Amino acid sequence: METIGEGTFSVVKRALWYHPSGVKLDVAVKILRDISPSLIEDLQVEASHLLKLQHSNLIRMYGIVQQPAMMVFELCEGGELLNRLRDTSKPPPLVTTLLDYCLQIVKALTFLESKHFVHRDVAARNILLSKDEKASSIVHYYDVVGSCYGIRLKSHSLDEKLPCEGDCGLTGFHQAM
Repeated sequence: METIGEGTFSVVKRALWYHPSGVKLDVAVKILRDISPSLIEDLQVEASHLLKLQHSNLIRMYGIVQQPAMMVFELCEGGELLNRLRDTSKPPPLVTTLLDYCLQIVKALTFLESKHFVHRDVAARNILLSKDEKASSIVHYYDVVGSCYGIRLKSHSLDEKLPCEGDCGLTGFHQAM
């Protein structure tokens, strides 16, 4: 399998998934490293919520595997928006394209809010593009391990720290209270 991304707690590989319906899909498989059994249980609960979140601008989660711990997602072949913005081998995206990306991101975040979920790390590195770069999607999970995983967020003032002990640069959807 081709590696398409790597982080501290996981590696993401391109794979071919055979759907029970017989359809073959190119997918992104996030293989989690050194994950505790209790975190696997938490992951299953969180995944059950994520599997219900269906929106054209959210990366679709197809499922999880317990051993080895893996998460299977829709593949976005255009890569990260951040890399596209830094790519000097291509002309910069048109302002109209960037505005369209913003609109798509707002639609995704509005949908999440309507379902009482919050994305905790909206950043260009977590926005993935379709192969033709016309559509953008927000990543469901970037890294889901650490002390911030599974925290239910409350309303906080802008200058108040989030209630976690470790690195809060982790991305995930957390149901708001």
